[in-house]
Formats: sequence, C-alpha cells, structure tokens
Amino acid sequence: MGKLIEHQIIAKFYGCKADLMDSESLLNTVIQAINISGMHLCGSPQVTTIDDDEYGGVSILALITESHVALHTWPKFGHTWVDIATCGSGIPEKGLDVIRQFLMANNEKIEYNSIDNVSLSSK
Repeated sequence: MGKLIEHQIIAKFYGCKADLMDSESLLNTVIQAINISGMHLCGSPQVTTIDDDEYGGVSILALITESHVALHTWPKFGHTWVDIATCGSGIPEKGLDVIRQFLMANNEKIEYNSIDNVSLSSK
C-alpha cells in the first residue's frame, strides 16, 4: 500500500502587465516554474498561439511526470489562467510565484486543492 499526495492550484490573473502574446517568454516562465517546484518535465511542452483580435492568446500545456501545468492567456482582456496539478512531492506554490512575478497582475484569484497522504491499496 502506498501514499499519494495531491496538489492542484487553479489561478486566474487579471490586469496582467506582461506581454501575453510573447509565447517564448511565457514558455520559459512555465519551464522555470516546473523546475523551481521540484517537478519534472516530460518531453516538450505544447505551445499554441492564436493571433485573433477577439479571443487570441497563447496556450501552453506542459506534461510533467507528476501531472501537468497549463497556462492560457487572453491579451485583449489582460487575463491569464494557470492550472498546476501534481501528485508528487513537488511544491507547486513555488512555481506559481514564478508565474505571478512574470505576469505582474493587478488582481488574482487562487484556488488550492490539496490532499496529503491518501492511502492507496492494490487490488
């Protein structure tokens, strides 16, 4: 029987001052967030840029050994949403701080979901 630690952070940032169409800087920030959190990137993150005046933005999906990090921007509205999920021993709050510093948002709404030491039994 093993133990599972689950952490998920869903963060919404409003009034971001960073360039929300700068996919290279956003990707570098996500990778830095993964590394500083003690999580482990699996392969290359998927980066999609939609150049549309109404709903365009950048979406990044990074699969990590422990689960995923997803980031979506809406430059027209100055919004960015981030989802960090991990079942490992990483500290996603450290990664969120890296993203927060990069975005320079006026406001944020953060939701934490954490369950420590869920017992697992094999069948």
